[in-house]
Amino acid sequence: MENQVSPKVPRVLAIHDMSCLGRCSLTVVLPIMAACGIQAVPLPTALFSNHLAFPYETHYDFTDHMVPFMNMWDQNGVDFQGIYSGFLASPRQIDIVEEAIRRYADPGSFVVVDPAMADGGRMYAVYTEDMVRHMRHLVKHAVMIKPNYTEACFLTGTAYHPEYAMTEAELMNFLHQLSEGPEEIVMTSVPAGQGELMNVWYDKKQNRMGKIQFPLLPMETCGTGDMFSSVLTACRMQGIDLETAVKEATAFMERVIRDTLRAGTRREQGVLFEPRLPELMKFLKVGKNME
Repeated sequence: MENQVSPKVPRVLAIHDMSCLGRCSLTVVLPIMAACGIQAVPLPTALFSNHLAFPYETHYDFTDHMVPFMNMWDQNGVDFQGIYSGFLASPRQIDIVEEAIRRYADPGSFVVVDPAMADGGRMYAVYTEDMVRHMRHLVKHAVMIKPNYTEACFLTGTAYHPEYAMTEAELMNFLHQLSEGPEEIVMTSVPAGQGELMNVWYDKKQNRMGKIQFPLLPMETCGTGDMFSSVLTACRMQGIDLETAVKEATAFMERVIRDTLRAGTRREQGVLFEPRLPELMKFLKVGKNME
């Protein structure tokens, strides 16, 4: 049998909750990362029977176990090329993400914070002003942040105007307010006028901004932000430039949302992304160097 050298598989520490049913959080992060050729190591913040859009749920808070898990990884000599955090439910969990960054991030690490704390102009029920202050501190330690428009407003103390399409100058000013710390910003679901939204990206090193406009599709469901952030993070960790990564993540989400609308899937079940995973593998040429 011919000897083969296995390609290097980047390893990312994924700090999210696990909602077992409903296609969000770790049940989305893990398969997308795997399809993109990334090993995602989960550090759960909580374990949910299902996400909160279902009428009933039960959950188990995992906060007390997060640091002991990291301690065991330290003893086992585990390292990470990336850290990627999502929804965090308490100031303590936000502080633990900061500790993970201190432990595992070096100058070459790719640290992504998705400040999943608000949407539609309102903060999620568990979020308080104290948690927003903690999140403002956490995002300064990231290489890339991915707030939606509502979250960006809360992070900067900016008024939320869902019907107003900002000018180029206003957008750039908004992004500069978010750029204390992060080198890259991707702001999603920004109002673009006339029934459209846009995803906006900003590269601080080059002081470059770009926009990708798309139609507002008639669907609201959980997990789409997690999917977008996972595709975006995986693409960047695989060396795809920021503009191309945002375009691919945007296109992928539009395809899976349209698939879900055609299928008539109930809102709480999330979007049907699984059949589209091979497209990510093809885009990133995952496995090509093993043929």
